[in-house]
Amino acid sequence: MAVFRVERNKGYTVMSSHYLRNKKLTLKAKGLLSQTLSLPEDWDYTLARLSQINRESIDAVRTAVWELEKAWYLLPGLPETYHPQTDRRAHEENAEECDEIGAKQA
Repeated sequence: MAVFRVERNKGYTVMSSHYLRNKKLTLKAKGLLSQTLSLPEDWDYTLARLSQINRESIDAVRTAVWELEKAWYLLPGLPETYHPQTDRRAHEENAEECDEIGAKQA
């Protein structure tokens, strides 16, 4: 299958393919993370709002969030003001530390 790549500046989201290739994550978790990275910074990041814009129940969204927290793509216990797009830099800077903590917990 051919892949056509076009450079765009509006209406597109640039994100790492690292989590998309992670075989330990479900498709639901990958989709939720991709979607949250594409939303604006001032968007209401609550389980209820994420459920409203998807065909998933709040419990299904919660399960995907837990999965992303377990894999350290979302940091657990973050304040409600956390936004994955602007705060991902801090996560990337601490990626090695997160991997070590995750390995100890496994």
